[in-house]
Formats: sequence, C-alpha cells, structure tokens
Amino acid sequence: MGSAADLFHQVYEAKKKGILSEAEAQKFNRIISTEGPSEGVTLAVQMACTAKEKGQKARKIHLRELLNKLLGGDHQLLKRTAIALVCFILFLGFFRVYYGGGVGIQLAMKGGFSFKDTIVNMDNIFGMPRLIISMQHPSVMKQIQEKGWIKTDEQLIEDMGKEFKEAMSGTNSKKKKMYFPVSNFSYKSGTDGTTNFIGEIHNINDESFNTALFNLLIYDSSGNLLSVEAFVINNFESLSFRSFSVYSLKKFPSNITYRVELNSGY
Repeated sequence: MGSAADLFHQVYEAKKKGILSEAEAQKFNRIISTEGPSEGVTLAVQMACTAKEKGQKARKIHLRELLNKLLGGDHQLLKRTAIALVCFILFLGFFRVYYGGGVGIQLAMKGGFSFKDTIVNMDNIFGMPRLIISMQHPSVMKQIQEKGWIKTDEQLIEDMGKEFKEAMSGTNSKKKKMYFPVSNFSYKSGTDGTTNFIGEIHNINDESFNTALFNLLIYDSSGNLLSVEAFVINNFESLSFRSFSVYSLKKFPSNITYRVELNSGY
C-alpha cells in the first residue's frame, strides 16, 4: 500500500494521460483526502486506472483496425481507378481506331503520343480532297497510304501518266464503257464558304474495284464547268452501291447540275 502522495501522483498521471477525466480525478482525490491511503482506496484507484487504460487501448486498436480496413479498401479502389484511367489515356494517345469506308473496324498505332484523330470515320476521309486530308489529317494520310487504302502521290502521278497515254492512243475504251449511276444526290453550303456533296453511287458493272477514284463534275445552269472534285470508294464490288461524301472549299449556286465519272481504279 502506497502513501497518500503516491496515490495523488497516480491519479494526476492518469488524468494527464487522459485515462481519468477531470471529474473522476477530483472524486478520487476527495476519497484519498478523507479516507487516506487505505488498502481499499489504493486498490480502487489502481483498478479504475487500469480498467480505463485497457478500455482506451482496446477502443484505439479497434478504431485503428477499422480505419485501416476502410482506408485500405478505398486505396485499392482508387488505385484500380487510377490504373484504368492511365491505361485509357495511353490508349487514346497511342492508338487510332478506323471504321467505315469499307475497311471495317481496325486498330492502328499512331506512331507517337497525340489525342488528334483517335477515332477516324473513313467515309468522311474518302470523301475529302487529298489536299484537305494532307493539311488537316497528315498522320492519317500517311498511315492510310501505307495500308494501301488510298494511293500515294507517286502512284497517282504514275496512273495519270498511264491514263494520258491510253487517252492519246485510244486504248482506254474500257473506262468509257463503264457506268456508275448516282442516287439521293444533294449538297449543302456552309457559312464558312465550303460545300458538302453527298449521295449514293452504284457499280452496275461486271468489274469490282479495290480502290476507285471518281471525279464529281459540277456545272452551272448554262452548262459551264464550275469545279471538279475527287472522291475515293474502296472495296467497291460489282452490283453494289456505296455512300459518298465530298467536301469542297468552294461555294456553289443553288441551280447546278453534276456528273460523276470514273477517273481510275484497280
């Protein structure tokens, strides 16, 4: 059994550590002052301090385990979300998806990190003039040439030379006999001075084409030629039809006539 000073000190330390509240400490101090350091008082102080300390430790351990469990689950969720987001960003930056235009759905590497031209509609690309594709979508232009979906500039120059020789020699009769009717033709001029022509072209001939280059000839009401716009149809099978879209950097009057003719194909 300790002295009264020892008991007062024990109560003080317990209050300092937060084991006993201020009210509890004052109560024990009154008991020690009135009854002295008896065996019963000493035992009561020790049991109270020990019980309170064990209870606090148990609560702290329980709260810590619960907090770790909750935070651990959140951390795992955040970690998985962050990994998925990083993978998605990397996919958008390094990969390109082509669809439409007869090429199906194809995945290709961009060759560098960029968010431009991640999803490419080939129907729109094939309907644009080559110059516009080169200016607005240079990486797409290079890639679709490498894939053989459109001809390179060198191949076009070579074909033009062949066409010119055939025209001069009169041997280009096969192309003159081929006919490609157009249906559902319409056009709309934009506020930026451009015009979009759309329609459906039909291959009623016996020959199929991997790639066919067409000229869209635009005339005014008097029959004067206003412009020649080019568009490409890929995988153009015999007795089939395909939609086309042609963008022109010119604005046209409301009363025009048109004609579509095959430029070259293979």
